[in-house]
Amino acid sequence: MGGLEGDHPPSSDGREVDVDLVTDPVLGREVEAFDAWRIRWFLDEAADDDYNHEDIVEACIRLAREGYLREVVEGRWFALPDAPGGSA
Repeated sequence: MGGLEGDHPPSSDGREVDVDLVTDPVLGREVEAFDAWRIRWFLDEAADDDYNHEDIVEACIRLAREGYLREVVEGRWFALPDAPGGSA
C-alpha cells in the first residue's frame, strides 16, 4: 500500500494539487489520495503559515471523522469521500 504515481490536477485557482494512486483496502482498488506532505506543499504555494506536519495529520483525521475526508491508510493517506479510482 503506497503511492504509485504522482498526478497534479489543477485547483480552481490554477495551482497544482499533488495526489498519488493508493490502494484502498476497503474498496479494493486504487484511489487518488494525498498525505500531509502534499497538503504542506500546497499550502506553501498559497501563503506562509505555521502549520506543521502533525497539525495537518490531526486536521485530516478530524475531517475524516466528520465525513469530509476518508482515511485510506490510517494516519497517512487521505482521500475525498467520492474519490475517483485509478486503474485497477
